[in-house]
Amino acid sequence: MAHTMFLEIKWTDAWTVYVLTGQLAVTLFIAIMANRWAHTYWRRQKREEIDYQLHGLKAQGYLNAAKAVWGLLAYLTEKENGKCLLIYKGTKEKPLVYFNIDRGRAYLHRLSEIFYDEGHGIFLNKEVKHHSELKQHIFHVRTNVYRIIDKEARRGITTGEILMENQGAIDFFRESYEQLRTLLQQYMHKELKYNINTIEPAD
Repeated sequence: MAHTMFLEIKWTDAWTVYVLTGQLAVTLFIAIMANRWAHTYWRRQKREEIDYQLHGLKAQGYLNAAKAVWGLLAYLTEKENGKCLLIYKGTKEKPLVYFNIDRGRAYLHRLSEIFYDEGHGIFLNKEVKHHSELKQHIFHVRTNVYRIIDKEARRGITTGEILMENQGAIDFFRESYEQLRTLLQQYMHKELKYNINTIEPAD
């Protein structure tokens, strides 16, 4: 009888061990899975946080690029501001339009700063249509400014104002102002869902 009791006790102890082992295994499994879930969640949160920060930096880059390019409009407006390339003189009946060579050089210099020194050209990707059109038009203006300056330099004129006799060139600069404004509006709307106010500043 003692022998039977001994066997019964041993079997009960073994079952207890099995139960405890099973409980421990389940506890460890839950702990491991919880840890893996927590780690996965943390990584996802960090990835989303990084993506959010990168999106913010990208949006800020687009905004800064647009603001820098917007500043180039000062060279194309017909309103005298100390920067505009064309200067209007004469009378209303007989207007005379002059091109300021020094301001033309300032435009070329500022354009180089915007695109290269300040790095805003990165945000004008040639693969994106509204980026490409904006960049193309800005550099089209640059080409025409350079041609005028180069032509006058060949004549020995490197500073001051020269009378514009080519009406086509005058019209190009006038139209470029509105075209550049329109392209900037499209750029801002596409990239930042923001509409630029088109109202002209008062005189």
